Amino acid sequence: MPQLDKVTFFSQYFWLLIFFLTFYFFVLKIVLPTVVTIFKLRKKKLEAMASEVEQLKKEQSSILSNYDSVLIDSFSSSREIFNSTVSKSNKWIDESARSLNKTSLLDVNKKYLNAINDINKEYLAFNKIKSLI
Repeated sequence: MPQLDKVTFFSQYFWLLIFFLTFYFFVLKIVLPTVVTIFKLRKKKLEAMASEVEQLKKEQSSILSNYDSVLIDSFSSSREIFNSTVSKSNKWIDESARSLNKTSLLDVNKKYLNAINDINKEYLAFNKIKSLI
């Protein structure tokens, strides 16, 4: 077998050493600096992204707090507007009813009160007759 030939051991060791040293210096001088550079760039990029994420979270919280305050202000102003509109409409309805009762419906109101008075008189008369019997 040629692998066990003692004459070729030295040449096999020599080429193994040459190949190994060449591979070692190739990895040491070319591959490792490239990998280290890539890792450094990746680390810087991740740190920059983390700081941007923090900044965006702060901005988001400020936007949400502003949104909440605007929403609360708008709800309170709409509540005030609604309450003022309801009170104004109630005042208008009361004034309109008073005005109608004093002008257009005066005769009708008098007739209604007279009718109620007549009904009460009849009721009292009926109760008096009932109590006499």
